Amino acid sequence: MAQSGSPLRLRVLLVDDDPDVGHWFTVRFADEPVELFLAPDGPTALALLSDRAVDLAIVDEVLPGMDGIQVLEQLRSRWPGVVRVMLTGHPSPDVVIGSVNQGGVHKVIPKGLDLEDAKGLLDEVINEGLARVASAGP
Repeated sequence: MAQSGSPLRLRVLLVDDDPDVGHWFTVRFADEPVELFLAPDGPTALALLSDRAVDLAIVDEVLPGMDGIQVLEQLRSRWPGVVRVMLTGHPSPDVVIGSVNQGGVHKVIPKGLDLEDAKGLLDEVINEGLARVASAGP
């Protein structure tokens, strides 16, 4: 959590094996009060979380090794306070329902959205996450 007197920062974990997505998020969050951690797959993400806390996890649905829903299930059981968001290129009802029921996601963001729509959804997620961090206190 943010310490008294220090700027409030949201710690975000992005789990996606596409380096272009990681680059887009890095650029997108550059001017935000966000500390971004990148992981290319589920096992790397889970290992990273063993060493540091995050406030928000954005997880791609399709990942090598273990799929996004499996990663979200682990996040939900091991770090229940982390806000979970699913990124998907295939936002079918089955994917959305599975990610909510199994992974306890708070939001599903379809890949391939218009850039402004994607920014709007991310702004919502950032603002909700910052509000949660601020309410948790020092």
